[in-house]
Amino acid sequence: MTLREMIKQVYYLSVNGNFNHESGWSLSKFKRYLAEKFKDDNRETVIMEIELPDGWWFMEIKRMKINSYHWDCWDYYIPESREDNDRLRNILLNISRGA
Repeated sequence: MTLREMIKQVYYLSVNGNFNHESGWSLSKFKRYLAEKFKDDNRETVIMEIELPDGWWFMEIKRMKINSYHWDCWDYYIPESREDNDRLRNILLNISRGA
């Protein structure tokens, strides 16, 4: 999907634009946050938290190259179970620890 489609889908899944335990992000703040995180051309993924109706969940936002020149495809992943959510959290913890 396009970046615009992905941003809108994720934003409207959230409870009141709540991300990373901060309430009330605007759609434009969410766009700016992702633009900053993906400023590095080599970065392919961002892990963050989203509040859904059943609580806080980790999610992964990915960008994929269609060819060697352009980032053309975007997607996101929100775990379907708390066990999968814990796995994603552990990935984030390992990254932050430099493991």
